[in-house]
Amino acid sequence: MEMAKAGVLKYIETLIDRGRSGMATLLKYRIDHYEDLNKNLTYVNIEAIKNQNTLS
Repeated sequence: MEMAKAGVLKYIETLIDRGRSGMATLLKYRIDHYEDLNKNLTYVNIEAIKNQNTLS
């Protein structure tokens, strides 16, 4: 799972680096993967909060 996330981040960074020419692809990717991206981002935020509370 971590390798998949790293691959996605690399792909998104590549699209961002392209500037305007990568914008349409980036937007399409976001639309196509809206639900799983939201779930993963929410999960990451929840885990970060849990880890902060554990460390405190």
